[in-house]
Amino acid sequence: MWLSWKIANASPPGVGDTVGKPLSFFQAAAFQWVNPKVWATGLSATSLFAPERVLVSVFVVASAFAIIGFAANIVWAWMGTVLQHWLMAGRRLCLFNIAMAVLLIGSLYPALRHGG
Repeated sequence: MWLSWKIANASPPGVGDTVGKPLSFFQAAAFQWVNPKVWATGLSATSLFAPERVLVSVFVVASAFAIIGFAANIVWAWMGTVLQHWLMAGRRLCLFNIAMAVLLIGSLYPALRHGG
């Protein structure tokens, strides 16, 4: 709920922001080695789609995930660029932030419904 409040009330970029240095491509790639979501996804995919753990099956699963992940990241980055320009209007950004906050709160419903 706190994060939703922060998102809904976020100020536009550039208002009181400190400028940070983003990770380089290689730093971001190296960071994935300590990303728990990557490990969880990799272990789940291997156990589900290559349960016999034959090297060829593991390679096919890893290759499929790499290709799909690469394509998804390209689309994600492109959409971010398009949305960045579209959200430059202050009113759109405010409505977008409120919508994201509401969706975040809505994502709690399944956990709360089942006793979380």
